[in-house]
Amino acid sequence: MKKHFEWPKFMEILFILVFLGFLAALTLPSISVTGKERGDCVANLIRIRHAKDQWALERHMKATSTPTEKEIFGPFIPVLYCPAGGTYSMEKVGENPTCSIRGHRLPK
Repeated sequence: MKKHFEWPKFMEILFILVFLGFLAALTLPSISVTGKERGDCVANLIRIRHAKDQWALERHMKATSTPTEKEIFGPFIPVLYCPAGGTYSMEKVGENPTCSIRGHRLPK
């Protein structure tokens, strides 16, 4: 005796797969925007780090010196803002600048 294919189970599985695809389509754009914001912020942090190094070289500062935003933004680079709304901290010359948004960090 042949077993008959059960349509309700097939339709339930198909409905679940379509629903999961719909959820994935909704979440992927927000993930890519977050990744772009993080990438832009890290690029800003790299620019700030290089500007701090240049500031220290030109002014013969020690590695323990911390520049102010006024000393960096303007003379060396334009004012930079985190695309996610975070704020930047300059830190000491030998350290990486930081962003207040979690995950927006330069590798050590």
